[in-house]
Amino acid sequence: MLYADDTSLLCPAAIEEQVRENFDHDQKLLLPWLKSNLLHLNTNKCTAVVYAYKTPRWTPSFTVATNQGDVNWVHQVWYLGLILDQKLIWKSHSVYLQGKLRKIELYFLSFKKILQQQTSMKIVFSSVGINSVMGLYIGAFQNTHNR
Repeated sequence: MLYADDTSLLCPAAIEEQVRENFDHDQKLLLPWLKSNLLHLNTNKCTAVVYAYKTPRWTPSFTVATNQGDVNWVHQVWYLGLILDQKLIWKSHSVYLQGKLRKIELYFLSFKKILQQQTSMKIVFSSVGINSVMGLYIGAFQNTHNR
């Protein structure tokens, strides 16, 4: 059995009835297509989120159900490398990226310490043949962290 990864339905609407109508219409198109292409919709991995700065009053009582099960409500989703929160303010994604950048910075700091233990950074890079480009980069990197 195969699964369709990163499939999304977007149902723009102002009121609950429009959302329900749009979802039902899309579901009538999607489920037969999945079946004809031998794909399965795993509702355990499906999530639903309402993108709105102010959460509509009808959201807590609204259910997203398919003939294969109910879909779970979440406050944020991971989609194509982005964390999209319900208010689209990007805070969760920014925090995630900051964590990734901290790890990269630690790798560079470790790499810098290893290179400082060598007799000369120029010897290392000139032996590889990339003295001019990497030398400029490491020089700039040292200048930013020695402040």
